[in-house]
Amino acid sequence: MIISSIYKKYPIPNILQMHMLRAASVGALICDNWNFEENIDKDSVVQALLIHDTGNIIKFNLDASTMLTDQEKKNLNFWKTQQKIYKQKYNNDDHKATQQIAREIKAMENVSYILENSGSSKLQEVINSKDYNLAIVTYADLRCAPYNIVSVDERFDDVIKRYKDSNHPLSDLGEIEKRRTLGLNLEMLLQDFIKIGLNAISDELINPYLDKLSDYDFPTK
Repeated sequence: MIISSIYKKYPIPNILQMHMLRAASVGALICDNWNFEENIDKDSVVQALLIHDTGNIIKFNLDASTMLTDQEKKNLNFWKTQQKIYKQKYNNDDHKATQQIAREIKAMENVSYILENSGSSKLQEVINSKDYNLAIVTYADLRCAPYNIVSVDERFDDVIKRYKDSNHPLSDLGEIEKRRTLGLNLEMLLQDFIKIGLNAISDELINPYLDKLSDYDFPTK
């Protein structure tokens, strides 16, 4: 199934689609520059990143969302209906929604495993695991704000700004600073195994990957 068909089926707002495509591009770039004897699974890394936030509409404040394009905001009732459907089906948990969607589209087992065990909420576990597929997926997501490639520090600054004054767990500054420190530690860990400087990753550098992944044929069981 072409990835754009998955995004249309569920459906996924355009900005969120681009975030996932961008993160998958970062993951692919890192895999292509891997320089360590420990093998990695590029296909699973890319596939996990292409769907890693498919359940995120659950947590959006659609009335004040920066995650909808101007065109999508003109059809706000449609997106509110989709959010309601997601909440009814997946019980208000965006992470569980993503994992369930992976099962529904019959993603490969290793992709489901990565989705269940990666992410900024599991940074310490990812670092401790020494599972570099989990590390690459988690790090690639940390480098992608909604609109562009950013540094780890900039990513957490953006999170603070977006979730300020909300009831979301990411409004907890103490938790964010803990994750920031762990994210920077993860960056240092990965840098030892990669041929390029991680801080050199930019929108320009991932553009060739972005073009290819837009038509990615997502394999299923």
